[in-house]
Amino acid sequence: MFSLVPQFSAQQLDAQIKKDLDELILQAFIKVSERAIQIARERAAAEKVYDNHTGNLESSTGFIVIRDGRVEYRDFKLADIGTDKSTGLQTGLNTALSVLRESKGWAVILVAGMEYASWVEGKGFDVLSGAMRNYEQYFEQALNEIFVD
Repeated sequence: MFSLVPQFSAQQLDAQIKKDLDELILQAFIKVSERAIQIARERAAAEKVYDNHTGNLESSTGFIVIRDGRVEYRDFKLADIGTDKSTGLQTGLNTALSVLRESKGWAVILVAGMEYASWVEGKGFDVLSGAMRNYEQYFEQALNEIFVD
């Protein structure tokens, strides 16, 4: 007869479980947020929902995932077309980071960072609002997929 002797403590096991759970939550936020932003970007490109002369508005559309006030992930990409795409990208990232506060827990900040984004939305064009529809439902679905798989 033999006995197994664990090479770890209960505290180490708890810490590893928490770390693994945090990674699963981060992946769920990334999965859903990437899809939401992809919807916004595809809509802007394919359906020409607004004129995109400079590429700034599309480039300023992205997200950050934060945990306990720290950026865990960011997704901002240059638009495929435009004359000044990098300004939009930097403005979008700065806008998302400006909302970042010392906080506890998880948060996702999705932005269309150009100051005229709300004006374009107000004209009836979908800049970011379509990406936000059903976000909570999709996040719950992503969590279910992760924990079922």
